[in-house]
Amino acid sequence: MYARVSNYSFDGDGEALRKGFDDAIEGVKQLAGLTGAYFLLDADSGTGMSITLWDTKEAIESSVEAANRLRADATQPSNTTIVSVKHYEVTSTI
Repeated sequence: MYARVSNYSFDGDGEALRKGFDDAIEGVKQLAGLTGAYFLLDADSGTGMSITLWDTKEAIESSVEAANRLRADATQPSNTTIVSVKHYEVTSTI
């Protein structure tokens, strides 16, 4: 299993970013090989995170272009900064 972790920084209460995440959900669900997704906000610090889980390395790699577009669409209306995007191999789960 593989994970893409994206970190965000925003001004305000985060509601615009929450709406952007909500609007992106259907597009994210359509990505081949996706096994789960989490969208997290910390309004107190003005930060957010998305974590998507993928069944294979090929699935995460083939989703990069679409994920970049969905991420940009989700963050643009809220003037959110995409701080980082990294891929990880998931080595353990509980």
